[in-house]
Order: sequence, then C-alpha cells, then structure tokens
Amino acid sequence: FWTGVVIEGNKELVNQIKDNEICWKYGLKVVSEWVRKDNINNIIEKNLLKDKVGLLSLDIDGNDFWILNEIENVKPIIVIVEWNSLFGFKKSVTTPYDDNFIREKKHFSGQYWGASIKAFYDLMKSRSYFLVGSNMAGNNLFFVRNDRKNDLIEKKPSEAFQKQIFKDSRDENGKLNFLDDREKLKVIENLDVFDLEEKKIIKVSEIIENER
Repeated sequence: FWTGVVIEGNKELVNQIKDNEICWKYGLKVVSEWVRKDNINNIIEKNLLKDKVGLLSLDIDGNDFWILNEIENVKPIIVIVEWNSLFGFKKSVTTPYDDNFIREKKHFSGQYWGASIKAFYDLMKSRSYFLVGSNMAGNNLFFVRNDRKNDLIEKKPSEAFQKQIFKDSRDENGKLNFLDDREKLKVIENLDVFDLEEKKIIKVSEIIENER
C-alpha cells in the first residue's frame, strides 16, 4: 500500500489533479502552494511523514536545483529530478534563482530553465546518493540512496547523458517551431546561467563552447 502528496503551484490545476482517478483512488493529498527556497521545508514538515518518504519527484520547470538544494528534512530512497539536457554534461550550471520563475515567461522559447546533469550529480553525490541514469526522453534523472545500492550500477554524467527527444520550442508568437538542440541553444545563447563550481554567472554560449 502506498500514498502520496502532490504539491502544485498552479491553482487552476489543483482541482484537475483532485478529480483525477489516481488521486481519489489512492487518497493522494493535494497541496496548493507555490514552492520557494524559503518555504519548501515548511511545506514538507506540514504535509509529510518525514521518515516514510520513499520517493521524491521534483519537476517545477525552473528552480529545480535550488529547491532540491534546500530540502534538508527528508531522506528518500529514490529521488527523481527533471533536468535540462541542453546544458550538456560537462558543466555544473543552473538558471539563476527566481522566486517567481515561470518557464514560459522567462523566455518565449520555453528552453531556458532548470539545471545540467552534472549540477544534480554533484549535489546528490554530496548527500550520499548515486546516479542510476536518465529516462530515454532525456528529461528525468534517477538517484538512489547509497545504502540501497545493492546490485545497481552507478553512472557518471557522461554515461547517463541522454539528449532530449522532444521538440517543444516555441517562436515569439507562442507557436511550436520544432527546433533541434543546436537551434534551441542558438535562441538562448545570450542568457545567463549560474556556474556552481566557479560560483559566477556565465552565458549559455560558454556552455556550448565547453561541450565541443
């Protein structure tokens, strides 16, 4: 038997989630909260049995690294995080923190968000987790706590890296334009990302150069 908590920042989606069959069938709790660095631990304290969390899935299209970095009161067995494969596997980078980060409003293309695979790898390794791999779509990473390793094989960022297969970029009018990875990067190359190792702001174009 399992149960869970869904935290949703979009109030319009909360009722949709509650009406979903999986929600009422399994007694999922839906929390309507906009997640920020300064409230995530409090949300967890109020809504979760901390020692009973087996899986944590984080997918907020923007501040994912910064929020995960703040979570300190649960130690799930499995952690799933969404990552941006456009940022490659060599640099540990993320979009700068913004309390009100909304992917579609940050840049019309919808491609400027999240963090690289190495950013999550370094963070989770420091917390005694290892990387199992990515999904085939190239947008979710799977980490397992070290004490549950058993026969699982640890992967490095270069080994787990998977290019995203979806073409969800949009033009300035909000219409899908189906750009490939190279074209997506060209559109956002002058935007800022935070280099977590150098602790400074760099341009996306610098990532592109580093990946060559």
